[in-house]
Amino acid sequence: MSNKTPLALLLASAALFMNCWASTYDEYDDMSDFPWFLLYYRASYPSGNEVILEDRGDGTIVVTKRSLSGYRYYRVVVKKCPQGSLYNGATHTCVTGEGPQTFQYCSANSNACNNSDGTLNNQPTSAAYATCASDTTQSLTWMVIKADVLADIMLHPDRGTVFPGLSAGNWYWGNQTTMTDRATVYRDGAFKENRLKTESHGVLCQHDGVYL
Repeated sequence: MSNKTPLALLLASAALFMNCWASTYDEYDDMSDFPWFLLYYRASYPSGNEVILEDRGDGTIVVTKRSLSGYRYYRVVVKKCPQGSLYNGATHTCVTGEGPQTFQYCSANSNACNNSDGTLNNQPTSAAYATCASDTTQSLTWMVIKADVLADIMLHPDRGTVFPGLSAGNWYWGNQTTMTDRATVYRDGAFKENRLKTESHGVLCQHDGVYL
């Protein structure tokens, strides 16, 4: 066997490795080789940022947004299934049952359900706020997902794989609004519209805390 053969194999392997990581989007989804918490889906956006979705295999997804230079904008935990759907740990899917359900952003088309900075609260009555605040998944506290995180998820090319419960065409509330009578809803492709707060739409919950 030639002494050049091991070197050639090494160079070929290195070239293959570099080619994989040079691609715009890398996916590791071999269920037999990778435990669920190591599965991640990465997408680079024209803005020069990338969004990584990490499936922890427990009904939660870690969502990270960072610049290609390494600056991290956020790293948060999001429920895999929208409210009204249940996570099936055996199949790692969302059991629809009667869901996903829809919820009013607020019982009034006013700022009654928003804090001074526009974030959603429960006064006088917000069904969207209540469904996340009462959730006990993984013994964490939850809130309605922030609009920028939701938009990044909806734009991600593997949204349907990582978040199977986010049905195409369904609208979901974002947490914060600068409008008096309306809040923003998002769907696949990060399409958004401003809808009256008394309308009912889907809700995806985000951990109400810092994840490092």
